[in-house]
Amino acid sequence: HGTDQKGNTNILRGVFSGSAGASNNLFRVYSIGWVPGASRLKHDVTTSVNFDWAPSVNDTEPDPDNPDPELVKLYPFGSSTYLFERKFVNLNLTSAFQIKTRQGETINGLTLSLRTSRDFSEREALRDRKWEFISGTGRFSPLASGNLSGTLNASWDPNTYGPTSTIQRPAFSLVQFSSSVRYRSGDFRKGWSTDFGTQYQRLTGSARRNLVFGFDWRPSRLFQIDVDT
Repeated sequence: HGTDQKGNTNILRGVFSGSAGASNNLFRVYSIGWVPGASRLKHDVTTSVNFDWAPSVNDTEPDPDNPDPELVKLYPFGSSTYLFERKFVNLNLTSAFQIKTRQGETINGLTLSLRTSRDFSEREALRDRKWEFISGTGRFSPLASGNLSGTLNASWDPNTYGPTSTIQRPAFSLVQFSSSVRYRSGDFRKGWSTDFGTQYQRLTGSARRNLVFGFDWRPSRLFQIDVDT
């Protein structure tokens, strides 16, 4: 196996790529002394756009019926050697709310984020799926100790599928959703925690729904009991 199917011992190809990104951060601090126990509220908004580009390093066959023997292809070494063209744009938006208490503690009250990406390459494997799912996450933690927290996750499919596609659903359909609430007491040495959540998924024709419950108890650093359903 020292050579490929054309008898070449080595294939040398020049590989290059480029990427660029831009981001900005805006925030404002509000005085909320009228709220019992609170002093300041900070609202933070961050947006970012990143572009990633690289050409394909596989030669294009101009006439598949009469292949050119001089063309260098990477397929003799297996599919893992393919380096496809990349034209990728990533979009991210994050909004966070923090509260400063009169005791000087910080509460990371609520964080919301949205992210997606778009593939502008012409690869046949993409078919109708040009956009990645729009994924949204919401996290809340109303206590300064962080003992109580919750998370919401949702994904929407913004793509429009043709009549011959194996996937048939309206644009911006909800495809995934999950929620969870967690409470913990103690620390990693000794304590306990419990969580409860729901899960929904509909990537194909049928939907799946689950309820999730978990509990763990740590009487010491050397012993721990976990229960998950």
